[in-house]
Amino acid sequence: HGTMPNQSTSSLAAAAATGAAAALLITYMYSHAQTRRRRKHALLDDDNDLILSSEDTTSCNPNNSSKCIYLDHNGTTPIYKPVLREMLPYLTEHFGNPSSGHAYGSAPRAAVSLARRRVMSLLVDSSSSTDNGTQQSAASDDCIVFTGCGTESDNLAIHLALLSAPSPPKDKRKHVVTCNIEHPAVLECLKIMQCRGEIDLSIVAVNDEGIVSADDIANAIIPLRTALVTVMVANNEVGSLQPIKQIAQKCRDSGVL
Repeated sequence: HGTMPNQSTSSLAAAAATGAAAALLITYMYSHAQTRRRRKHALLDDDNDLILSSEDTTSCNPNNSSKCIYLDHNGTTPIYKPVLREMLPYLTEHFGNPSSGHAYGSAPRAAVSLARRRVMSLLVDSSSSTDNGTQQSAASDDCIVFTGCGTESDNLAIHLALLSAPSPPKDKRKHVVTCNIEHPAVLECLKIMQCRGEIDLSIVAVNDEGIVSADDIANAIIPLRTALVTVMVANNEVGSLQPIKQIAQKCRDSGVL
């Protein structure tokens, strides 16, 4: 029969196990930190090579080739290196909520305001002359709204366009015109609104080359009711380019957004 370990022996064993676990945890944390540091440097590398190593793209290498070329940038693309450099401080150090009233929100809030001004400068002249020759701000950066994705932006634009449009004649709904190869982010949103009875919807068909006729769009406009015509410039599936300039002119002639 063996002897039962005394309390001192049990305590030593527990301490040894705890120490071994702590050492293992420290080793793992150090290794993880080194991996993150290497990845960070790789992300900031100036080499903008679009060839991905096979170890990261096993699923796209059915022939077990050593390299894979990514050709779906129209769907999702790596973040642009200058954008990554600009964003990294706010993903690591200045991580506070820009809407917060405490100190951690100050730097992000200033960055968001700067980003709005930068976007605004690309859209309008930052200063315009009045009739007497003085300079004034063209627009407030508060009108720049950042969204989480393209679908959210499309939906927001649709709803704001409908809200800002004049009311249609009595007992009539606002009317929207689009085409049958419009992006699902727009088309599905409009179909749902139509099913809810919020709008009337006209979906204009494209030709065999995936191009919608500007005249067909114009013929679908209903006077005093059409609030919005929405047609994407380039189709994301087949790449067809729509006659946006001609469509826009016909919309302006009809007083439609």
